Amino acid sequence: MKLGSGTRRWIVCILVTAVSLVLGGCAAKKPAVVWGDPESGLILTYRMPEKEALSYRFSSDQTQNVEVMGQSIATESHMAIGFSVQSKGIKDNGLLLGLRIDTMKVDAKSPQGPLTPDMNAIIGKSFDMTMSGLGKEIDLSGAASIQYDMGPSGKRSLASVFQAFFPDLPGRAVKIGDSWTAEDVITDKTDSVEIRIRMKNEHRLDGYETVAGLEDALLMVAGEG
Repeated sequence: MKLGSGTRRWIVCILVTAVSLVLGGCAAKKPAVVWGDPESGLILTYRMPEKEALSYRFSSDQTQNVEVMGQSIATESHMAIGFSVQSKGIKDNGLLLGLRIDTMKVDAKSPQGPLTPDMNAIIGKSFDMTMSGLGKEIDLSGAASIQYDMGPSGKRSLASVFQAFFPDLPGRAVKIGDSWTAEDVITDKTDSVEIRIRMKNEHRLDGYETVAGLEDALLMVAGEG
């Protein structure tokens, strides 16, 4: 079996909203979030507000082409998920986050026909994850233990959904208009196969806006794997 190209496209407007929420922090109230000034460049890091849950909505479209005995088989899938995130402090020099799945829907189309798995067992599930201040996901073992049934494709876990969810920050001072690239590898395991998707994303700092009294950084993210 030969795995062909796969693509995962991000809904940029939703991702931008999510990033602005997680990067949010008025300089007067949370100086650890942003260092520097807009003229010379700012160093951005993730910092979740304490005792406050942030809500996210995320949508993705994915196409996988698999070659079996010289025959190309295409599978398309659409995922929409809503979840909340709450800070649980620091663990192993990373941010410890508690996540709860609020809504989730998956629609898939393959040569065997359409499939919409029952996600009721996933709704309401919670797990912890850790990530670095620059957005690198470190520990997703909690998400890996939560699975859903994709019918003939076997069971999948939530880990692949969150392996590259938070955009990576550059770790250097950036000004409006500056861009940087980041690479991630997503491993999607089923009962019968393991799929590895290598992603290369282009990030750009588009500007700042004030939301709920806090100055937020807006990132534009584009890429595919």
